Amino acid sequence: MAEGFSLSIDDDWKAQAQAEKEKLVEQEREKAAAKAAAAAAPATTSGTGRGAAGAVREMPPASFDGLIGTLATQAGMYLGEYAGQGGRSMLDLDMAKYQLDLLSVLENRTTGQLSVQEKLSLDTTLYDLRSRFVNVAAQMLAI
Repeated sequence: MAEGFSLSIDDDWKAQAQAEKEKLVEQEREKAAAKAAAAAAPATTSGTGRGAAGAVREMPPASFDGLIGTLATQAGMYLGEYAGQGGRSMLDLDMAKYQLDLLSVLENRTTGQLSVQEKLSLDTTLYDLRSRFVNVAAQMLAI
């Protein structure tokens, strides 16, 4: 090493570096707070959601008919009635039967607790899906 070498650090540079560091920390805190607020907003805003394009849209209220419709749609999807991603329909009789079983559990667990309209909706949906299931299964056996 060279003799007589000394390291001299400017105190103004240290103060400036510390100020920049504190500024960056504060910016990170603000970003984290904004993210937390954005994440909490949909949970606290009842009835809103984000569509495919990210636009805020009004969600329907949760209801018994909505639950039946969701399970029926899933059963229909597994029965090959809807085109999935790539434009192809999906046929999975085991999953379709599972959705039917879920609706049957719902029927059994709510016996005597439904309004006339809710019972009619559930009964009609189950009858329709069971008929479609039998038809698709029969077609599969015929192939």
